[in-house]
Amino acid sequence: GLVFGGGSVVALEYLRDRLSTVSDLTQRIGIRVVGTTPRITRKTNPGQVAESVDGVRTVLTQTGREAPKVVIVTSAGEHEGKTTFASQLAASYARSGKRTLLLDGDLRHPNVHVALGLDLRTGLPELLRGEITTDEAVQPTGVEGLFAITGGACDYTAITALSKPETAKTIAGLRDSFDHIVIDAGPVLAFADVLLLGQMSDVAILATMRDRSRVPLVVAAVEKLRSVDVPVLGAVVN
Repeated sequence: GLVFGGGSVVALEYLRDRLSTVSDLTQRIGIRVVGTTPRITRKTNPGQVAESVDGVRTVLTQTGREAPKVVIVTSAGEHEGKTTFASQLAASYARSGKRTLLLDGDLRHPNVHVALGLDLRTGLPELLRGEITTDEAVQPTGVEGLFAITGGACDYTAITALSKPETAKTIAGLRDSFDHIVIDAGPVLAFADVLLLGQMSDVAILATMRDRSRVPLVVAAVEKLRSVDVPVLGAVVN
């Protein structure tokens, strides 16, 4: 009986710790839900996924007097669907007729090339180190109007280059070349890179996953972004 009772308490605490409903974000965390995406399996209708992401794009285009041009997508921890959502959001922008760039800002664990079916070649790390030009880093994708800067060979030099003025100038140059830029960043609680990239962005969207994301960690992620004045537009529930 003691074992059963103790196990029940642990189970309840585990469930309370996890994001179980969409309303948890607004009621328990206090941030806006800008959209939800369905679980993607082989049987998932691609049109349903596209429609849900298009809804988030619509929210973004109606934010403030001027729609945000650079959107950073991050998460509190790993495996919460941020790369999948970032690539879908970038594709949504491209489908709407906007020249769009998807930038892989997850330097240590790049996955944009996987999401887009591209080869992992020289990309953001090489650009940060000054080994290639912006034109050499940008590559076309299979989606009309969508371009990408993938990951590459990351090292300490590339990571430290994020804080240098040259990186801000590079992002500013990309702003002039594209209608929208979506940055797929690393988990905000794991790496300081996200905060540096966030300060070069207009808004941040936090990717969360139902029954996986931990409420205290999502709260900590939001607070960390806001502590360096990165505007958090809201969260997407995958």
